Amino acid sequence: MISRIRIYNSTRPSGLGARIFSTEPTVRTLILYNLLQGMYLGYVRVFWQPWLVALGFSVATIGILESGAGRFGAISGLTQIVGGKFSDSQGRRRLILAGSAFLIMTWLTAAGAFLFGTPMLVYLAYVLWGLSLLSLPVIDAMMADYIEIPDRSRVYSTMLVANFVPGSITGFLAGQYGISLSPPVLLVLAAGLETVGFALLFAKVRDKGAAVSTRKAGLSLMATWEAMSQFRGFFGVFLMDSVAWALGTGILYALLSTRSFTLFDFGVLALTQPLGVVAGIVPGGWLTHRIGARRLLMTSEILGAMMTLGWAFYPVAPLVPLYGIVWGFAISSWVPAQFHLSTVLFPEARRGEMLGALATSVYLIRIVGPILAVGLYLTLGYSAPMTAGAVAIFANVLLINRFVPRDQFGLVKETAI
Repeated sequence: MISRIRIYNSTRPSGLGARIFSTEPTVRTLILYNLLQGMYLGYVRVFWQPWLVALGFSVATIGILESGAGRFGAISGLTQIVGGKFSDSQGRRRLILAGSAFLIMTWLTAAGAFLFGTPMLVYLAYVLWGLSLLSLPVIDAMMADYIEIPDRSRVYSTMLVANFVPGSITGFLAGQYGISLSPPVLLVLAAGLETVGFALLFAKVRDKGAAVSTRKAGLSLMATWEAMSQFRGFFGVFLMDSVAWALGTGILYALLSTRSFTLFDFGVLALTQPLGVVAGIVPGGWLTHRIGARRLLMTSEILGAMMTLGWAFYPVAPLVPLYGIVWGFAISSWVPAQFHLSTVLFPEARRGEMLGALATSVYLIRIVGPILAVGLYLTLGYSAPMTAGAVAIFANVLLINRFVPRDQFGLVKETAI
């Protein structure tokens, strides 16, 4: 299906800075909300697994938790198709607020787990974290509702920078002072920042009337499956990518904790990864229309494979900054291109549903990654998961070559189902 979509040219938009910072209040608020989230996710995503190891969780248990209810687990995936589908008919604002509320409960529950040394609360925190992900495709759909096609990748890149750059600072500081502050303090801080974000969303975010469909809300899996089947190749690319990266990085921090890496090393990684994100924003966002989304996706995969092979065979502290920069560059050259292609290809009336379906598909297939990674680690040793991930990433380059349009400007015509 995707290879038959007609490519068209677009005039280059002018006044980019004004478009980004003088755009709709809802878009500005979503960018600010991502900045606030980045301030705490920068250290949470780096230190979460090492904290669990210190609390007594094994690498195998962490892998199972990540697959079942982690940020990329089964619960996280299933909630996204529900959130996306209902946002098309019921409005996006209430689902975005629900996701933020779940996150506040997540970090307060996790703080209690570490404060009282109660591992059982970690399980509850994982479930709440998974439920909070229902808002991810809804936020993307709302961004697309308000932003014109030529500006989507650029504005989305701005949101990506807003999410990663503050996290680089807080992640590094947590690496320096994490022991003295302790996980409960940092997790309560996360809950506080998310609460500020919730207040901003409640006050400023509004649904765009035209974005709410008149279709009756429901969970007709057959109807969703029929819609997804029109984009089989497109879905396949992102499913393969999800499995490959889950193999290579799904339990990476837990594995590094077994190789004498310190909180300082994780802080350096948190600081340097956003440098790669910022460096990659030019090809990832501003030049999507010049060199094409297809080429950007391939570039991202190749960089990702190189990074995972580096972690596999050269896991040494002096190379942590290099791996962090390459990782960030891979992210920033993939995410805006995926957002641009998805929001253009999926029809407006079902955009939330299809974005949710893509996220759910990606998340459900991804749950096998950490499990396979644990099995490879236990049977073949430290480097096996990352090596397998790199091989799978290279294989996905072939899928991108087959199913992503060969275009000059990275623009494809909006379609209807």
